[in-house]
Amino acid sequence: MKLKLPILSVIFIFQMFFSSAQNTDNENIRALKVVFITEQLELSPKEAEKFWPIYNLYTGKEFNLRIHETRKLRHQIKLSGGVEAISDNEADIILKRLIDIDNEIAATKNEMYLKLKPIIGSKKLIKLQIAEVEFNKKVLEEFRKKRMERMGRLKNN
Repeated sequence: MKLKLPILSVIFIFQMFFSSAQNTDNENIRALKVVFITEQLELSPKEAEKFWPIYNLYTGKEFNLRIHETRKLRHQIKLSGGVEAISDNEADIILKRLIDIDNEIAATKNEMYLKLKPIIGSKKLIKLQIAEVEFNKKVLEEFRKKRMERMGRLKNN
């Protein structure tokens, strides 16, 4: 029963969050993620106090690399007229940058894990990886569900 209560509270929070179309901004998703990860990792208040600043710093770096840096490359390709319009040399440069971004993301994650390990330990770091995947799945499922509901309403109107 002790395990079911946190899971039920997370499900309830997800339902509340996604029941309102106005609450789909990034801040609300982040708040849900904090609750979800805190519960999944069973962070003590002391652990949470040390964990979240480090986690937020490194996930922010990862987000910047994954989203902003790759967006710049997509924009560069678009300005050049698309993938078919760029030269092989330009493609090589872009591909090298994509590989560099992947390596920077891996280095960022590794650094984060090294800093978090003394705070939460290896088992909770494994739980963190699982929790991140599960959270992303739940968010994606909810967005798909809402999109299908909107599409259904559009067809019925």
